[in-house]
Amino acid sequence: MTSAPSVALRIGAAIAGYFAASAAAAITYTLLVMISVQIVGVEQPSELTFTENVRMVVGFTILVGAFVVTCALLPAIGAVLLLGATGLRDPVSHMAAGIVVAACAILIARNVPFMERLDIDWAIALCGVVGGFAYWLVVRLITRNAGAQAGGGMR
Repeated sequence: MTSAPSVALRIGAAIAGYFAASAAAAITYTLLVMISVQIVGVEQPSELTFTENVRMVVGFTILVGAFVVTCALLPAIGAVLLLGATGLRDPVSHMAAGIVVAACAILIARNVPFMERLDIDWAIALCGVVGGFAYWLVVRLITRNAGAQAGGGMR
């Protein structure tokens, strides 16, 4: 017997998935910035200790995460509703939706002072792909586990 997850569980899974996607996108962006700094060869102040460098990276990741959580909320709600209405539950659809959400978040962020020069580029698209996959994975794991515990398995 297959048991569908309840509405409350699906909403909870969507919220958890949204925060997982935001964190994944923020971490991806931070890693891309760190890699690009190393490729360009920007010299870092030698007086900073390893711990201070780690604090700066964590602080930057939290800042980017806060930006993602606030600017991507409305586009993400639209994407979740659209994916749910069309019945698309595959990872590729979620990754494509992640790209659209990331692009819309940048368009929203351009209205914030000092952010008007943000561009939609391959790095933003990659963050959207990673965020969309993280959302799909978290929601799938939560709803599948709930279906298995209710006596049936989710497809």
